[in-house]
Amino acid sequence: MACLATLVKTIKPFCKNPNASDEDIFNDFISPIVNAGNIRNKNREPFWLNKGRVSELLNQKKEVPKALREALTQIDIDKKIELQYMDYIDDFLDESKIPDLQHALSKLSHKMDCNCDVLYKDRDMLAKLLTQELRAAISENNKIDENPFVVWKRGKNRITVIEGDLFKFGFDNRGKDKNIIVIPVNTSFETHVTRKFEGEPKPIVSATSIHGQWLTRAEQSGLKDLDKRIQQCLDLDCIKPSSTSKSDNTKSKCYPIGTIAVIEDKNSIYYLTAISQFNQNNNAQSSAEDIGNSVKKLIDYHNTHGQGYSLYLPLLGTGLSRAGLSYQESYDIIKEALLSNIQLIQGSIFIVFPHDELTEINL
Repeated sequence: MACLATLVKTIKPFCKNPNASDEDIFNDFISPIVNAGNIRNKNREPFWLNKGRVSELLNQKKEVPKALREALTQIDIDKKIELQYMDYIDDFLDESKIPDLQHALSKLSHKMDCNCDVLYKDRDMLAKLLTQELRAAISENNKIDENPFVVWKRGKNRITVIEGDLFKFGFDNRGKDKNIIVIPVNTSFETHVTRKFEGEPKPIVSATSIHGQWLTRAEQSGLKDLDKRIQQCLDLDCIKPSSTSKSDNTKSKCYPIGTIAVIEDKNSIYYLTAISQFNQNNNAQSSAEDIGNSVKKLIDYHNTHGQGYSLYLPLLGTGLSRAGLSYQESYDIIKEALLSNIQLIQGSIFIVFPHDELTEINL
């Protein structure tokens, strides 16, 4: 069954003003139960949720307000809500989009007992449908379980999905053991972040990419001589360049996709992993196949050199690497690559999503 957050997000595109604030859209949608149940706030005014509370509900950080659930226990509450939804349909929904709304609602997991053939012609039937979907959604858990989602485990070895700031597991790690953080980079392992004030017509590393953010944090934390340390690691692993750069302002040596250079800090180890290559304009180029192959090389390397430390892996190919992957596509590729090579997994591997991006992902 759909939770309240999912139901409101489903309704939003079919409102007369879908660009209205989430606060207004959310409160307008629950107004039928507020009015029917005579729900009041502490000041005895009609129940209204502010912007912050609505945001927490839509991002599934909070549970459904107790007052809404208690209202469902009132006698004949469903009939009262249906009557209120008659006015809601007229006031807030785009009549021309009602058929599409019905199809959208039909995709939710709650079983409908309305006759869909007559729904378009009968406002009573639509009001009934909205009422039963609201009841089902309010009865569901809205808050996402904060416990990590375990994709696979065998003994102490496991793959887990978590949400958060990738860098806190690295630069902010204060644990007894070091963490290994994967940083996606280009095949020439660039270390210069191009800033806007430089006026460079062919920027090298964007400050907004994971690569660029890591370089900035590395500088702030006192990590020095990155170029020298990267080259020493590649030479130590006997990795030879596979091509030369097509650009005139980057490093000349380019290494194969999936190449890993290790930078060790006091509390963390960083696996700089080549997932993309620059063209002549320094635009990174990558593909879904490159991402999958890079993940396989990562877990093989971690199996051999990881010393049992936990590996934190961000979604790859979703940003400036030009692989053009959605979060769902990137996750699916990473998950498939990991599960296809579980014999190589030693210890814990964490797939790290950015904040507030897990709600729409099929894990």
